[in-house]
Amino acid sequence: MTQTTLDAALEYLDRGWSVIPIKNGTKVPPFSWKEFQYRLPTEDEIYKWFDGTDHDIAVVCGSVSNLVVLDTDDQQATDHAKTMGWDRTPYQVKTSKGYHFYFSSDEKIQKGKVKDKTDLQAEGAYVVAPPSANKSLALQVGCDPYDLPKYNGPRVGSEGNVIPFTPTPYDQINLNLIKSKLNAWEDAEIFVEREGRKLRAGDGCHNRIVSWVGHLISLSLDHQTVYDRTLEFWERFMDVPIDDKKILETIKGLLRKEKLEEHFDPKPKPEPMRLDPITTSSIDVLAQTIGEQRFFVDPIIPSNDASLTMIFGYSGHGKSMFTRNMLYAACVGKMNYGPFILSDKPRVLYLDLENGKRNILRFLKQAKATYGDAGDRFMMFAGFQHGDMNLKTDEGVASLQSWINTTRPNIVCIDTVRTAFVGMQENEGKEWSGINQLILALRNSGISVVLVHHANKPQGEGASGSYAGSTNALTNLEFGIKVTQIFDDQDMARTKAGLYAGDIESPMLHKLYHPAALKKGEHMAVKLEVRFVKNREADESLEDLSYVAYATDYDRDTFRCVSTTTSKQKALVWCRPHRDSSGTVVPPLSNDDIARKLNIHSSVIEDWVRPLTSNNVPNKIANLQKN
Repeated sequence: MTQTTLDAALEYLDRGWSVIPIKNGTKVPPFSWKEFQYRLPTEDEIYKWFDGTDHDIAVVCGSVSNLVVLDTDDQQATDHAKTMGWDRTPYQVKTSKGYHFYFSSDEKIQKGKVKDKTDLQAEGAYVVAPPSANKSLALQVGCDPYDLPKYNGPRVGSEGNVIPFTPTPYDQINLNLIKSKLNAWEDAEIFVEREGRKLRAGDGCHNRIVSWVGHLISLSLDHQTVYDRTLEFWERFMDVPIDDKKILETIKGLLRKEKLEEHFDPKPKPEPMRLDPITTSSIDVLAQTIGEQRFFVDPIIPSNDASLTMIFGYSGHGKSMFTRNMLYAACVGKMNYGPFILSDKPRVLYLDLENGKRNILRFLKQAKATYGDAGDRFMMFAGFQHGDMNLKTDEGVASLQSWINTTRPNIVCIDTVRTAFVGMQENEGKEWSGINQLILALRNSGISVVLVHHANKPQGEGASGSYAGSTNALTNLEFGIKVTQIFDDQDMARTKAGLYAGDIESPMLHKLYHPAALKKGEHMAVKLEVRFVKNREADESLEDLSYVAYATDYDRDTFRCVSTTTSKQKALVWCRPHRDSSGTVVPPLSNDDIARKLNIHSSVIEDWVRPLTSNNVPNKIANLQKN
């Protein structure tokens, strides 16, 4: 049995379990632990967290550790688990209230409540582990503690009317705060459905009653009706004895107020703000929480952070096509897409609010045939199946919240802004204020947002056109990307406000016209200019201009992305054994050699290639040119 937290952490890591530090005597990590749901910590990180500190320790459950834990919270729940045979594992941890029963699992299992006082800690959860306070290991005699049985116990939703836990971090978003709040009745309904119980002391019962009474008074209802409906509210939602006196006093009190609207939707007193400014002394902590930069889509969508990106273009120019294919390919795990490098596989919630059944069906069939099966990593919301989602309304925002809680995405794509925020006046600054609040709430919860938006047609010869409402729109975007279609016919280019290929002198474009760009049976269907018009995170890896095309094979129903190659993409090929244009296998080049070929400083090349070895990224580079 391990004697120190450091020893325990190293032992858990040796088992293949992801671990994180916990503030002493609490269940709270000292930093955001999201990335450790997807990777194991390094030994250096283990020593930094636990050597000479008073941190307790937690083990991260789910697929990253191939671990699930059945958590009983009292003796009755423990006895029931043993009666049902749910405790059949040699690795058991005694807690202050019950037990943790550890099992292996090679599948993603939903965390949540499986019975009263019995929880399943799985994907997106962690458990405080020995030798933390009130946690002691109770190994079964004669069993190998390293040979954990596969979990075969109850699942969330398997017993009775079970309410799943709300996934972390999405339960912290509270998107309803972005718009005017729901009335107290609707808010209470959401609470009861989410928690699986009625309101108790500590759940803001007084404020909810005041809010509901104020709402009823605002409807100009007679006093008796206000009283009756308040009584109905209490009986339906509150798990405390009815206080007739409190109801009457609340009604009388609000009637005496001259400005009743101040009480219709009372706000709870905010917690005192902790004043903890970021200074140079924060460098080590920030570096520890950020870690090595990783991406879903390099360089615009990080996997250990969150970003805001707008992709815009003229109507019919392929902006949605470009975005959908990019995010789908990322979910499958393809290496490159246009100017982007696809590293980690995200979960994407794609709100397609413009297309009908036929278009979406064609996209999904082509995407699967082209890139492979993304499964439930790529999830779509479509208006024809689920109804409208107007994010200008409380109902729309609540719907988005529900979809996020259910799908647990890393990326939310809104296609398009105009159809998602029905009736918005794009040139009104106040209209964009609500959008800013919404996407910032998502980003601050760890979800990246990709917005697809229409561009204004250019005004006059040579004008480029910006996105609609740009003078009043989003100032907090990290990236703005304009997609413009390229036409081989000059008149067509002029008619559709596109680019004429004959006017583009860049040699990069010629790659798309080279016979080698096509495979047998393919023809070039659409060609695009992809231009970064905003880049808040500028570095040497990002090139402002790229050309992308789509090669179609009608027989196989594929829609393959063909693109120019960025310097970073070239570096990631050359740093490993690779094939040159003639098909000959070429040994890897040194960082200095790559730097000379690209005319980029060698330290930059070193930063680019480091993740290939430091983060156990699957080696796909050697086959890059074959695919």
